Amino acid sequence: MDDDPIEVVLLSEIGSEVSSGCEFVGHATMRDFIEAGPAKYPLVFLDRRIPPYNDYSETLPQLTEAGFNGRVVLMTAYDPGLEFDDYPFDIQGPIDKLKLLDPETLGPILDAVSPVR
Repeated sequence: MDDDPIEVVLLSEIGSEVSSGCEFVGHATMRDFIEAGPAKYPLVFLDRRIPPYNDYSETLPQLTEAGFNGRVVLMTAYDPGLEFDDYPFDIQGPIDKLKLLDPETLGPILDAVSPVR
C-alpha cells in the first residue's frame, strides 16, 4: 500500500523477478485496500504515510479493525522509531524503501509467504 504509483510498479517488477509465484496488487489508500477485502492478502507492504494518515500508529489499527491477519512489511524513507507489539499480525520493519528494491532484501520477504521460486 503506497500512494506513489511508481513505488508500486518498482516493487512489483522486482518482486516478480525474485519470486515468480507472487502477484502484486497496488492500493493507494487504506480505504481501497479494505474495500478490496484484506483477508485475501497474505502480505502487505505498508508505506509510513498513506493519506490522510501520517504514520503507522494510525494505519496499523485500521488493518486490525479490517480483520487483516497476514504479514505486514513496513516500508519508509524515514524510521519513526515506534514500537509495534500489540497487533494480531506479524510486522517486519520498518525497512528503507530503497533497500526493499534490492533482490537480496526483497527475496527472503517474499519467500516467507510464497516459498515457490
